[in-house]
Amino acid sequence: MHDNEFTTVSLKSKKKKNKLNIRSQRELIAEKLFLQYPKKVANSNIFKDVFEQIKLNKFDFLKVRCLALGSFFEEIQPLYQLCFLFELVLLITEENKTSITISLYDPVFTNDDIDFIKNELNDKSKNIKCVFETEEDWEKSIIESREDISTLYYIPHGDLHLLEYLFPIIKPKYYLGNYILDQLLRVNDFDSSMKYLVNIKRSCYKTSKLNKNESIDDSDDFKPVLKNKKSRQNKMKVAKEPHKTVETIELYFKDITAVTDSHKNIEQGPWLSAFSSLALHKIE
Repeated sequence: MHDNEFTTVSLKSKKKKNKLNIRSQRELIAEKLFLQYPKKVANSNIFKDVFEQIKLNKFDFLKVRCLALGSFFEEIQPLYQLCFLFELVLLITEENKTSITISLYDPVFTNDDIDFIKNELNDKSKNIKCVFETEEDWEKSIIESREDISTLYYIPHGDLHLLEYLFPIIKPKYYLGNYILDQLLRVNDFDSSMKYLVNIKRSCYKTSKLNKNESIDDSDDFKPVLKNKKSRQNKMKVAKEPHKTVETIELYFKDITAVTDSHKNIEQGPWLSAFSSLALHKIE
């Protein structure tokens, strides 16, 4: 066999092996998502709490928009979060005898994630339609879904900057994500880059849902020790500079309430921190 023929055969074998690896990974993801994880998730207190409150409040969701989930092919927590969502929607469709569309959008989705959503996930239940949204789809649907009372927004681990961007745009009426009051405690009252969240925080002061003396300092910034007199004087000058008040913005709602309370106690499980502080919010 000539060298070039050997190389060609080797490349073919390598490609075949890669395809097998991808296929086995898909099978593993499907096994975890549909067989291994559902019972663990459904037996958790937080899952039971969310589902019970949906039933008690008679929320009639027809669509769930899942944002910023992360790649469930590359990380375990997004896979648990996806399992939570799918099992929850499955129970809702059975309880209400209705159909629900789940749309998923995240710029970090890999080709494997996208293909899995379009095929395996979409074919699992006749009452659940799963749709992968491109960036163009997402932008077009922003106005259509804005303030829609039949849409639940699922953002299991949205950071502050994402919420600052999303809330004034999508104007959710129902939000399943990190407990909003805990999130707001991390917002600096004078942070002009967080205008919308600062204004939400102010509204919570007025309703006494938050206390002005409460705060969470999760900054990792290094604070140097000032040894000389000049440094101390500079620090005093900086400290005397008044904070600039963040401009007042009209909010699209008057009140935001967590209808679940399981977020008050962090539940340990194989999902690690996938559901930490997860709460179902009603915004009106």
